[in-house]
Amino acid sequence: MEVIKGIHTSVNVEDIKVSADCGSCELLSVTRLPRYTRGIKEESSAVKLGFAGTQCPSHIYVGFTRYVVFPFNAPPPCGYCSLRLGHLAVNYNSPLRCLVCSGPHPKDECTTEQGNDS
Repeated sequence: MEVIKGIHTSVNVEDIKVSADCGSCELLSVTRLPRYTRGIKEESSAVKLGFAGTQCPSHIYVGFTRYVVFPFNAPPPCGYCSLRLGHLAVNYNSPLRCLVCSGPHPKDECTTEQGNDS
């Protein structure tokens, strides 16, 4: 999977798939990546591309615009129980950690000054 950046959110992914010129590579899938602003999911200007085979182009053309193709790096999983990378709740048996003070309690039970503000 690869990514191109800077495609305006008004451009439909189907239009990208139809009008993309990838040279000798075959474009199989096009998906717009989300971004989160204050916890609200929005469309971003980044688009994930799937190519046939192991070779991918260094750039593609969408319409008359040239876009550099970057490798897609998926974000590492982060558990909500321990707040540590790779520690998922399914496999985790240790006590919860607070999002505010990292203490061994849920955020709702936090007694620190920051925890009482919300």
